[in-house]
Amino acid sequence: MKSYIQIIGTSGVDVTPSVVVHFDSQRYLFNCGEGTQRLCVEKKVRLAKLQNIFFTRINWENTGGIPGMMLTLADAGTTKLTLHGGPNLTHFIAATRHFIQRSSLKLGLNESMEPYKDENLTMTTVQLTPDYQPNRGTPINIASIDRSRKRKPTTETDTAREAEDAESIRQTVLKKMFGEKNIDISMCKQAQLEVQKESVSKKPKVTNPTNERKIYERLPRVERSRIALCYICQGPTIQGKFDPKAAAELGVQRGPDFGKLKNGQSVTTSSGVVVKPEQVVGPSRPGTNFIIVDCPSTAYIPSLVNSPEFEQFLGSGRSLNIHCAIHLVGDDVLENKQYQKWMKKFGSGCQHIVAHPKYCAQTITFSGSAKAQMKLSHIDSEIFPIPYFSNVAEKQLSSIPDLPKRCVEASSLLVYHTEPTQKLDTSGVLPPLNPSAKELKPFLNRRQDYVNAVKKLQIDRTQPSKEDVVIATLGTGSSLPSKYRNVSSTAIIIPHVGSILLDAGEGTYGQLYRHLGVNKSHNQMINQSVDDFLRSLKFIFVSHLHADHHLGVIRILDKWNELQPSTHKQPLYIVAPLRFQTWLHEYSDVQEIGLGSIRFINAEELVYHKKRNYTPYHLKDLKQALNLKEIKTTDVIHCPWAYGISLEHTEGWKLVYSGDTRPCDKLVHLGKDATLLIHEATFEHEKKQEAIEKRHSTVTEAIDVSARMNSSFLLLTHFSQRYPQVPVFTDSHAKVGISFDLMNVRISELSKLSKFVQPLKVLYRNSSGEMDSDEEESL
Repeated sequence: MKSYIQIIGTSGVDVTPSVVVHFDSQRYLFNCGEGTQRLCVEKKVRLAKLQNIFFTRINWENTGGIPGMMLTLADAGTTKLTLHGGPNLTHFIAATRHFIQRSSLKLGLNESMEPYKDENLTMTTVQLTPDYQPNRGTPINIASIDRSRKRKPTTETDTAREAEDAESIRQTVLKKMFGEKNIDISMCKQAQLEVQKESVSKKPKVTNPTNERKIYERLPRVERSRIALCYICQGPTIQGKFDPKAAAELGVQRGPDFGKLKNGQSVTTSSGVVVKPEQVVGPSRPGTNFIIVDCPSTAYIPSLVNSPEFEQFLGSGRSLNIHCAIHLVGDDVLENKQYQKWMKKFGSGCQHIVAHPKYCAQTITFSGSAKAQMKLSHIDSEIFPIPYFSNVAEKQLSSIPDLPKRCVEASSLLVYHTEPTQKLDTSGVLPPLNPSAKELKPFLNRRQDYVNAVKKLQIDRTQPSKEDVVIATLGTGSSLPSKYRNVSSTAIIIPHVGSILLDAGEGTYGQLYRHLGVNKSHNQMINQSVDDFLRSLKFIFVSHLHADHHLGVIRILDKWNELQPSTHKQPLYIVAPLRFQTWLHEYSDVQEIGLGSIRFINAEELVYHKKRNYTPYHLKDLKQALNLKEIKTTDVIHCPWAYGISLEHTEGWKLVYSGDTRPCDKLVHLGKDATLLIHEATFEHEKKQEAIEKRHSTVTEAIDVSARMNSSFLLLTHFSQRYPQVPVFTDSHAKVGISFDLMNVRISELSKLSKFVQPLKVLYRNSSGEMDSDEEESL
């Protein structure tokens, strides 16, 4: 048997660190933040055998990738998946009902935090809380509830009835999402609810006859939990080696009897001699033991070091060894003397792996996309800026005294082998990419055809105004993230006024981070750091509730909220389908995302062709915040509650964004004489029938919509991931540009994009848009 532990993602920016444990029969995933799926696709980490996912905390940092992962796994043929975590796991999954429904997937939900065991792993869950007190015993869930939000006092009987009714509602919702027989909620009851029920006499189960009708109304409230979970994982006992020679000498015939002895059964030879397994099988040994430790802050350290579950693995009197410890730590935890002392108690043979952005360099995570961007930058380094990166960690582990000797920083694809031997393996860790002119030179030397095509460009090089509006295409792919294109998101930067996000699919924050960097000097055109952008963010538009268009919003809100001052927070406006507001409210029960400063406007209330005798609440303030003359939406042809939007600015420009749609006359009318139309172009012309069936547009159809709209320029986006790097070109380019991830362009320079077509054709000479393998490997 071979098994190993693999680290996935370490930056904390593109991909929050996750851990995949590989066995022959199964894969086990610990945490699944945004970008996990995309990185697994790029690095060919196969998750087809994934059946169990464990979360150390129920917050977006650790769970943000699971909605998209569940959809992908279900669509790829996975029929069974169980999620394990702490309080509010069930609430979180039920809250995704607006955009996740898969009757083909049998889903188990386990927030009981009880031990887990199967043929590969025996797992003990350790609960940590930030308010541990000595002599109080093992903390239970009730001790870690955030009760900062006021609630009306209730009797114990009322509390128990509310708990049962809330559980009934969540069960109804989950059965609607996954099917009556496909949801296993036997382990969903939270410990704090059990504690509340203990003193209450049994009552008839409270059921709500309107549950069936109200599954899209707000879920019952839950309290935020501060529990962090650690996992002690013990591998299976390794049977001793079978000695066929010794068995033959004892008279055992080769064949089924050999198998019986290997499996621990005695056999009787033809001469009547009983041969026992211990006569021909060497001694067995305990399997490999490893731990996943999540210590979010120094406040959790007392709870960790006093946890009795670790006692058998600690100190000179330990009865079992921990071979590998993976530390997912918060700020200042690793430098805490109490934590360092606890690490050393596992002995000198324990391999420690540390994941924290301070100790892990911010290297390029998605190298395929970055390499493509390097080549595009040769056309125009301002329009195609190199992604931000840092190949040196902010702080080296070697500079921290008193750490165990076998302590390394986590690296993506770092492996620790657990069977048949225990050892660290760095062979899969790729050297950090250094996207620079020097790195690009060998490619350009080989591709003189591309160099010559760029030289032939006749472009006005006069310096444009730095006061111009900038369009940044952060994600330009459809459906699910891929090697070269992330899912939908476009940023609009209005200098000295504010910023806008048009959709924000999973990974949008990571794309912003790579596009803008941590200081203003990285992106010459936008001249903002990622924090500057978030501070200036005033408006998010979500076109519809398909996951690839909005799963990045929560992390954007989380980061935006962190940067807001404690008082006088500026409002952030969101225009979206009404159910998106329900999703935000329900998720905010789990984690603080600054909901109190968010001003929501139902996209339906801005539909231009529907008459109403009132002005939508917050609309006037939104216009004033961005100096907008008009904000209008229209329903488009895609799915229920799908919208396009038009933004008219007081300075005269008009921008229209389609969202996902078939060619739509209402959108044409809404966008009449637009300065810029950003329109989806999912399929090439030959795939029109597929576009019709899936309610998308082809490139040719998008160009036709632009012509009928009389827009000054068309920017195509939302390309099917079947076109790895670039869609099929058309013959109409005078007013048409193709968007790429991490591209930005001033609104006055849009015409440049149409002139890039010829060098792009040369660069992507294969019809599929793929580079030759030798070209990619050489960068």
